[in-house]
Formats: sequence, structure tokens, C-alpha cells
Amino acid sequence: MPKIIYTDLAIANHFSDGTIEMHKDLKLPEWKNLHDKILNHEKDHDFSKGWWHNVKVDFFGFVGAGGLLQFMLPRPKTWIQLLPFYYTKKRGIIFDKNLLLFYSIIASAVILAIKFFMGGK
Repeated sequence: MPKIIYTDLAIANHFSDGTIEMHKDLKLPEWKNLHDKILNHEKDHDFSKGWWHNVKVDFFGFVGAGGLLQFMLPRPKTWIQLLPFYYTKKRGIIFDKNLLLFYSIIASAVILAIKFFMGGK
């Protein structure tokens, strides 16, 4: 069973030491459903199965964007979850390879689309 720590930064992360950090407001009764979905998502991460397994968990293990946005919008400290890396005093630099991959795919698609549509002009 992973150790769960509640913080006021980001939404949730599963670290290679087995610790899951989740935003403290997810413990509020009105967010129980979202809490359980996020916790199950974080538990699906398994560092012993390798990077590709965790990429699939992040790309195909959807929690539900609507509930996430409702939770995140009034809590600016959760927006840090959208960054591929950030710093905390406790853990230092947190680097999300999966998010960096996602942004790289999006940037590549935009660049290719610009070249395709603007290339002939």
C-alpha cells in the first residue's frame, strides 16, 4: 500500500519511492468521487513495469477533464500540474517525462500543420 501525503500543491503525483501526493482539498466530501478516481489512477502507476507502462497509464487512464477543471480553476496552486517540471522544497525538481512527451507531440503537430498549410506560400 503506498503512503499517501496530502499537500496544497498540484493535484496528484506518484513518486518512485512509492509515495502518492494528493491535493488536500480532494479529501473534502464534495470531491470524494474525483479523489477516488485520481487515487486509483495514481495507484495504476508502477515504476517496476517501466516507463512505457506509466506513459500508457497517463495517456489512456482518464480521470475526467470536467471534474479536474472544476477542481483546478479556483485553486491556482494546482495549475503547476500542467508544467513538465517544477520545484518544491521537499522533493526538489519534479520532472514529468510523460507530460514533456505530450507537449512535444503537440508542438510537433503544430509545426507540421504550419509547414503543411503555409509551405506552399
